[in-house]
Amino acid sequence: MARYIDKIKELTDSIIADTNEIRTIKAIKESMPDGIEEGKKEEYEKFFKDTLKKYDANSPADLSDEKKKEFFNEIEKGWNKEDVSDDDKSDDTKED
Repeated sequence: MARYIDKIKELTDSIIADTNEIRTIKAIKESMPDGIEEGKKEEYEKFFKDTLKKYDANSPADLSDEKKKEFFNEIEKGWNKEDVSDDDKSDDTKED
């Protein structure tokens, strides 16, 4: 009987982890800027997940409304800043 209980707990943990991953993927897609280049999508996903780790959360759904707003503001500002820096770098290489 204990073996079945352990298996149920294991499956439940797996479902929770999968659900959190689905929530995170959905949030990434919903917050991704329109017209983002294909190569930048992976960078954005990494940036999003790294920022999420700073908030000690598995998904934005884990955050309070206040923290969620703060998180998405940080995503928007940080990504735009990073994106502008990349544009500046590519402009510099074009001049060479």
